[in-house]
Order: sequence, then structure tokens, then C-alpha cells
Amino acid sequence: MIARSLLRIKVLQLLYAYTKQDSQSLQSLDNELTESLNNSNDLFHTIFQLVVEIKNHAAYRIELGKKKNHPTEKEKNPNTRFIDNPIFALIENSIDHVQFIETQEKKKREIAKRKKKKESVAKEEEVFLWTESIEETPRKFYDELINSSFYKDYMNAEEVSFNDHKRLVLDIIKRIISKSENLYTCLEEMNIYWNDDAEFVVSIIQKNIKKFKEDVPSVRLKKVFPDPEELQFAHNLLQKTVIKRKDILDVLKANITSWDLDRIADIDLQIMTLAIGEILEFPNIPIKVSLDEYIDLAKAYGTSKSGEFVNGVLDKTIKALKADNQINKAGRGLK
Repeated sequence: MIARSLLRIKVLQLLYAYTKQDSQSLQSLDNELTESLNNSNDLFHTIFQLVVEIKNHAAYRIELGKKKNHPTEKEKNPNTRFIDNPIFALIENSIDHVQFIETQEKKKREIAKRKKKKESVAKEEEVFLWTESIEETPRKFYDELINSSFYKDYMNAEEVSFNDHKRLVLDIIKRIISKSENLYTCLEEMNIYWNDDAEFVVSIIQKNIKKFKEDVPSVRLKKVFPDPEELQFAHNLLQKTVIKRKDILDVLKANITSWDLDRIADIDLQIMTLAIGEILEFPNIPIKVSLDEYIDLAKAYGTSKSGEFVNGVLDKTIKALKADNQINKAGRGLK
């Protein structure tokens, strides 16, 4: 499942950071995981707000045209189909999104007060709502949008349905926002972990919009991680791996005969540690599922040779653990 893939990445990031620190309590580490999960939900609303800000910029352009000394006929009587698109109103009026924006604006006011008092504010505490240093982003997306064929078709159609409105917003996300390098630059500026989350979060946003209905005046947005069991999986994976980390490293060391542990790339070692932790501690997850997931992580975050190396070590380690009856998997297809 895609959700679990992202959860594994989050746990890996924390495990890697944990090994670089002199001391950190398990509770503190678990709290960081909770914060990381909350950050994914913040990203969810931040991208939703970007969609709204593109519409807001369009409305701003229309007002500027009307205020000219000698506006053109088109500026006097603009086509407002885009800014009147009902999908934007459903997003803006969603209680979940309203609460997020209110919380962010409150944080922003509090941070402003602290700065006024010359108090230090860490970068991760800053609040971004597509304003200040990144305010040009909605404008850039809007400029790209109005030159697209799908936008022109939408604006010039004689009539449009609710599904047409919905398709337009989905196209903005799929064909402009998610393909933009500018988006990922902005996200990294806001939060260094958001780029890892972006693809999955965008897919959740698209699923939400697809479920919008014309006869429903307000919507509840589905969370990034709505299933409590998925969240518990992440917490359990982190806790159990950290607690048994020394034992897992001993098992890995016994099965890496041609290498010393200190010569192995740190990220490869942590990926293998997490993989063995999952295989040992989660009897309902098939070994092949875990193995494939962590090989993919090695390919994504390690070197060009990490995938093959991690695959070989894990395969050998799993065989050794099976021989010692240390792997407890019950049910068809789990072993």
C-alpha cells in the first residue's frame, strides 16, 4: 500500500537521525514521528491552499483590469467562470481546511509577536501560506494555466457541468502543479521532508476532489492517513526496531561476512535494520512485501549498488533467521 510505503520512509528518516545523535529517548523519537505525520497533513492543506490561491490571483487580475483608467471591453466584462468554479468554494469552506487556515494564521501572529520581542524562531516553526517569499508561486502557476489548452477549452465552452469544473481543477493539479519543479523547490523551502510526501499527498488530494458532489454544499476532507491502524503500524515499527536494534545489528553482522558494519553506507544499514525489524515483529506482513519495500527504499535513497547489496544481505539474513525458527509468520503467502 502506498500509505505504508510513505510511513516506512518516515520511520527510516527518524531511525537514520537517531543513529547520528548521542542520546535520544524513545518517547522523544516517537513524538518526532507524530510531528512528521502531522506535517504530512499540513502539506495536504498547503497544496489545497495553493489551488485556492491560483484562483485568488485570477480574481486579483480581474480587479486590476477593471480599475484601469481605460479598461478594454474584455476587462470591463471579464469571463469569471474560473473564479466562480464551485470546486474552489467547496475547498475553502470545508471545515477541515478552515480550521487548518485559522490555526496557521494564529501561529503566524504568535511568531510575529515573538520576532517583535527579538525572540529566536526556528525555521521549522515558520508558517507558510503562499505568502511573503513564495507569493510569486500562485502567479507563476496562473500564468502557465491561462496558456494551457485545457483552460482555454474550459473558459470558451458554451456550457460547463459540475464535472467539467471538477475536471479543470484536477487538471491544474495533475498537469501543472504536480509537474512543476517550482513546487518542489517551494516545498523544500517550507519543510525539508515534504518532497518525500508530495506525490502521495497529491494523490490523496485528487481522490478527495473526485468525490465532490454537486448537490452537497459542504465536504469533509479525507485525511492523509485516515486509518488509525496505519498510524499505529508506523509507531510500532519505530519503537520495536529501536528497542531491538542491537540484536538486529548482530544478526546482520553475522550474515555480512565480507564487510565490516562500519564500512557499509549508513543509509543501507538503517534500511536493512528496519527491514529485519519489520520481518521479525509483524507476523501478518508477508516477507516478500517487506523485502520488496526495503529494496525499493535502498534504490531510492542509497547508491546505484544499494538495491542489489541490500537484496543480497536481506535474503541471506532471512534464510538464517528461518533456519533458527526466529521468523513467526502465520497464514498462506506470509512466509
